[in-house]
Amino acid sequence: MAFLTGSALLLLGIAVWRLVRQRRESRFQSKVIAATGCGVVMTDARASHHPVIRVNPAFRLLTGYTDTEIVGKTMAILAGPETDRASLEKIELALQQGRACRVCLLHYRKDGSPFLNEVTLSPVKGRTGRLTAMVWVMIDVTRCREAESLPVNAPDHLRHHETAGTEAHQESVRASACFGRWERDIRTGVEIWSDEQCRMFGYEPGTILPTYDTFKAAIHPEDRGRVLDAGERSLALDEPFDVECRIVQPGGNVRSVHFRGLVIRNLAGEPIRF
Repeated sequence: MAFLTGSALLLLGIAVWRLVRQRRESRFQSKVIAATGCGVVMTDARASHHPVIRVNPAFRLLTGYTDTEIVGKTMAILAGPETDRASLEKIELALQQGRACRVCLLHYRKDGSPFLNEVTLSPVKGRTGRLTAMVWVMIDVTRCREAESLPVNAPDHLRHHETAGTEAHQESVRASACFGRWERDIRTGVEIWSDEQCRMFGYEPGTILPTYDTFKAAIHPEDRGRVLDAGERSLALDEPFDVECRIVQPGGNVRSVHFRGLVIRNLAGEPIRF
């Protein structure tokens, strides 16, 4: 009968502890990804072709693909004849370099129907700093762009319907279908706001350098404490960020908004992105 030495037992104990922790983190990560209202995909950065390893229900609803149809495949499955090649190259470069990026491009659902997809890539790194996965967050912004009037060279199937030129129709679309997206690098404090997010807060895209202070200042004074507390709970307790509140634009207009988000952590459990 073979016996393990004290050193071997210690190493075995460490290995088991790491395995249990990784499985616990994986289960939590699955719950958080499933809870968000945006389409979320996780791809394996340890493989050169970045195969899909996980998707959430919102992605399945957005694209029509089931888990068995998408897991193991690449995100090229969403590309089609009118997908912008420059945007695809930008994504490919970000994957190769393991860095964040954001693009808006034409993607296709399983049934062949096109939609404008705002895609944000965020790298996930392990304890050693090695890239382990990429998180793709997707928002269908077709109707938002429709309300903003697409350029004359946009694909025919995305042009306005007959009523799209009316002010009432455009306002209705903006009110019901515009989604803003923001991302904060917790370690550096750098924030990225989508064009829709800027407009939602009352700014023209490119006219403001978004910061966390800008975000906090825009929240209605009566709601600010509740929103910030919800953010702190998300960071401390691993809860999804889900809160409704009011924001005040620079001109004084008050808008009701619904914030949803999740905290991305590295394998050490440290929050890196919000």
